Amino acid sequence: MNKYINYLLLLASFAGGQGALLLSNSKLIALGQVDTVGVIGSIVAFLTFALWYVDFGGLYFIVNKQTHLKKHINIVSLVFCRLSALIALCAICIILRDNFEYPKIYDSFFVGKIFVALLFWCFNIIGAFDAVYLASVGGLLSCMPWLSIAIGVFFITSESDEFVVIIVGNYFLIGVIISVLAQYGAYYLFRLKVFEFKFRIVGNFAEFFWYGLKYIISQLPAQLYGR
Repeated sequence: MNKYINYLLLLASFAGGQGALLLSNSKLIALGQVDTVGVIGSIVAFLTFALWYVDFGGLYFIVNKQTHLKKHINIVSLVFCRLSALIALCAICIILRDNFEYPKIYDSFFVGKIFVALLFWCFNIIGAFDAVYLASVGGLLSCMPWLSIAIGVFFITSESDEFVVIIVGNYFLIGVIISVLAQYGAYYLFRLKVFEFKFRIVGNFAEFFWYGLKYIISQLPAQLYGR
């Protein structure tokens, strides 16, 4: 890919994600709906954390494995490990939820749409594009959940927390599904050869699990502190 096109796509990914959210939230601030912006900001903060956690270091594992070691990644074990991480996250949330006070609307919000979105994200292959120096394409594809939320914010007509949560949840789910499907479309469009599809789970699972666990532990304090 031409390097100038690569730079333009990289800028577009920032504009499509963070830029679109900034624009949509600015619209709410202009309308005086500051509390609504706070609700959206808190939801997006935790959704960002959830996507980071469920990826389980996959982006960096893929880049390291493909770029430095020139080895293919078993996508089956990668997905299986992420699914295990998602199950662990759900178990922790169920155990701890009675110890925190939060609006009850978040029960159906997280258990429903967000769980499905994270389930889809277990299949993401963003790291494949970074591994072959197409980070701009990966960035453009990974910004879709946030772009989708930004579009949804423009349809917020009520300051009710329940309404805001429903809108953000729906559009986040749509954005994640579109992103993951587009990733596989782009993978085959660019004819990348990063993954292998073999049901050899045990050995690959252990390797990826320990890499992901070390990555999560090293980054977790910084990720949790602001939230």
